[in-house]
Amino acid sequence: MSDLIVHGGTPLRGRLVPSANKNAVLPILCATLLTKEPVRLRGIPEITDVKKILDIFRTLGSRVEVDFETRVLDVHHEHTRFDESLHRLPEEMRSSIMLVPGLLARFGAARIEDDVKGCSLGMREIDPHVEVMQSFGATVERRPDGIVMRADRPLRATQHWLDYASVTTTENYVLCAALAQGRSLLMNAASEPHVQEFCQFMTMLGARIEGLGTSRLVVEGVASCAAANSPSPRTSTRSSPSWRWAPSPAAASR
Repeated sequence: MSDLIVHGGTPLRGRLVPSANKNAVLPILCATLLTKEPVRLRGIPEITDVKKILDIFRTLGSRVEVDFETRVLDVHHEHTRFDESLHRLPEEMRSSIMLVPGLLARFGAARIEDDVKGCSLGMREIDPHVEVMQSFGATVERRPDGIVMRADRPLRATQHWLDYASVTTTENYVLCAALAQGRSLLMNAASEPHVQEFCQFMTMLGARIEGLGTSRLVVEGVASCAAANSPSPRTSTRSSPSWRWAPSPAAASR
């Protein structure tokens, strides 16, 4: 179809609840890997990338209960297991790269498939993410079909300057720094609304982050992350909140 013809003259009325911001939801889903406590997310959109991440959670042994009609997700990574020789992260999906920090922190290993480079917007390099992981102490083994990262010891705090203010690389840095030993500093960090939303969720898990909304982020590493009984944040579109986080009933009762 080359033309779109609209016949106006009729007033439009109605109420629309916008879908959650994909760029906030996906890193938040990946962040849940950092805690063994149950987490409840409200406003989860029924989109392909969300389903792919939930599928890998199930494959790893996590408990996943989702109702897309009510848009409520309960996820619990208490019995999650990862084996680099058996498990594969979702391919052809950029957000897969944000599963790596949680896997490194929990299991000391992660594997990135060769196809994990971009989305419908086109191919994007993963080298900035690899550099971030290495700066925290991870070792990298490049193979013909992908990259294997290992952390034989807890990640250590680092200072890093991004060549450009990449959203996903900023989020990956925060994910690594949250459980790293010491105080990490990131300069030229991305500060878009969805990055702020992600950082707000991280603080609910117990992460200590300074500089929210600026290009300078300081993250003080903590021993562990846990679901917290905190007020639900509101976000993620500029005009109207579209989703909110809440602790799971199990976590709230602790």
